[in-house]
Amino acid sequence: MEICADLLEEYGIEITKQGVNERFTSEAVLFFNRILDHLLSTEFNDVKDVEGLSAFKRVRIKDSTKFALLRAFAEKYKGYGGVLANSEAMISIQYEPACR
Repeated sequence: MEICADLLEEYGIEITKQGVNERFTSEAVLFFNRILDHLLSTEFNDVKDVEGLSAFKRVRIKDSTKFALLRAFAEKYKGYGGVLANSEAMISIQYEPACR
């Protein structure tokens, strides 16, 4: 996990992957989602005329992550095979900030 190395290098904070994971509560995730939403909205609202984008009514930016699930979930959440160590069960989460 790069964040552990970054925290150590930048701030001298030594923390394990488990320590980072334990700090990502639902409140922390909501906080980061709101920050990301605000930053992206601010960044794109400040851009008035980006060359080439004037032909479009809107531009949507998405990000996603995929992770393997336990085999017990394979019937409902099919894996892709070959991705994530040939997982039989997998889920993908997509994020799209609300741009105003």
